[in-house]
Amino acid sequence: MANTLTLTNTQHLECISLTASATPNTQYTVLNSNSSYDRRIYGLAVSTTDANLQNIILYLNDGVSNYQVSYTSLPALSGGSGVTPLDLQGNSLIRPILGKRLDVMGVSYFNLPKGWSFRALYTGTQLSGVERINFISQGELYDGVTHEYTSTAFQQTATFSNATGTTERDLLTSVAYDRRVYGISATSTDSTARTLSLYLKSGSTSYLLYTVSILANSGNTTTIKAYDIFSDINAYSNAYFSKKYEPDGGFYFDLPTGWSITGAFVGAVAIGSTITIKTIGDSYE
Repeated sequence: MANTLTLTNTQHLECISLTASATPNTQYTVLNSNSSYDRRIYGLAVSTTDANLQNIILYLNDGVSNYQVSYTSLPALSGGSGVTPLDLQGNSLIRPILGKRLDVMGVSYFNLPKGWSFRALYTGTQLSGVERINFISQGELYDGVTHEYTSTAFQQTATFSNATGTTERDLLTSVAYDRRVYGISATSTDSTARTLSLYLKSGSTSYLLYTVSILANSGNTTTIKAYDIFSDINAYSNAYFSKKYEPDGGFYFDLPTGWSITGAFVGAVAIGSTITIKTIGDSYE
């Protein structure tokens, strides 16, 4: 007879950055172990503010030994400057290990047993200054907690003007409960395209997800639709936001308690113009 089935429940989201203190060819933990629970990993992606191409070697660690999983190229400025973030789980060099299991909606996941972690190193030029390589993972814990259901619908709007400049602002403010995000869209009255950098933020630390260009007059003319940041046409968002599906096929992103989504424009919006970003979803209350 099989053991009792343990369903996934509690959300997992973890971000770890390698900075100038991280030396090349040295292993660092990029997804911590959990001593109590197994995890289902839906996404493991990398962004970087480093202008140099780096090679990333990924390892599984059982608490004692390391086992190499892959050797992958990380393009310069991945996730920024119009470069797609590196989707480690979806990368063809890594799928032999991380992409073998599919949930009922056909989304791939990897079972990480308790006590196991991921480690990684980069082999290229030493990071310097404020350069960072961000490892962002998401998934669920097999923790046996009573299943949560979505409840109250939410929406939040952030408006950027010339006065906002390049200041990072909340698109979705942190709260004391988990949320399911369904969509992030932008409309613009600016006659010039503007570049937006999107971040996950925990406490005072922001982790770059990806950078997109909000077209001039997006959603403000019958010929240019509002920009869908959550389902970006260039697939920048795929590494993060297209990992979990509802039975109707619509995808969503789980944002745990205490986390926020923020954004900053690389250049200020034109005087007299605005760019409005709306985020919608449901709360696990």
